[in-house]
Amino acid sequence: MKKIATSLGWLMLLIPFFTMAGTRTIYPVIKHTPSDSETRQVSGFHGIASGGSFNVTVNIGSQESLKIEGDSEVLAKIETVVEKGILVIRTKRGMNWGWNTGKVNVYVTARSLSTLTCSGSGSITVEDRLKSAELNTVVSGSGSIRLSADTKDYNAVISGSGSISIAGSATDASILVSGSGGFRGSDFSTSSTSVKVSGSGSVHVAAEKTLDAKLSGSGSVRYSGNAQVSMVKSGSGSVKKI
Repeated sequence: MKKIATSLGWLMLLIPFFTMAGTRTIYPVIKHTPSDSETRQVSGFHGIASGGSFNVTVNIGSQESLKIEGDSEVLAKIETVVEKGILVIRTKRGMNWGWNTGKVNVYVTARSLSTLTCSGSGSITVEDRLKSAELNTVVSGSGSIRLSADTKDYNAVISGSGSISIAGSATDASILVSGSGGFRGSDFSTSSTSVKVSGSGSVHVAAEKTLDAKLSGSGSVRYSGNAQVSMVKSGSGSVKKI
């Protein structure tokens, strides 16, 4: 079973995708509603990393593709590149994260996925059920990831106030929540589950065999199923069966 440290390692590995832009200069950009679209060539990726306030919708298919919608001035400052097998969606150098860029929608078709990362205030929604031996999901900030999946090894990391909503199943699951974020997996059936909550975050999961919970702060773990539970806590946090 994957350890909590493995999940944290995934967060550290993926953060550099969004820190390469360096010092940014502020330019005046006016808010617009989506009025333009671009189709961009992408290929050879097994993961998606979105950094910003983009709304990313993902489908699984035989032909990889990407379409992006928004104001043309804004689209020109967004890059979509494949780095080490990860499709990265981020702003180019010189664009400030605080800009009011309006709504940007990104539509991706992937052949398969094993990694999803959302950094910022955006969202990633996977419309088709994923099937993979290993699946990693990371939310950093106030963003969200929504998906359904069947996998053997599952790792989830939430840092900040964001959320992950998942349905499906996993043999082994490792869930780490740091901050006030929430893991919503009441329809996600797991056999062996390891959970660590630091702060006021919350975890809901369906645990069938074992549940190892570590809480620091006022966080909570709610579970269904007949798992054998072990718990270590510091603070007012709680673990309860529902």
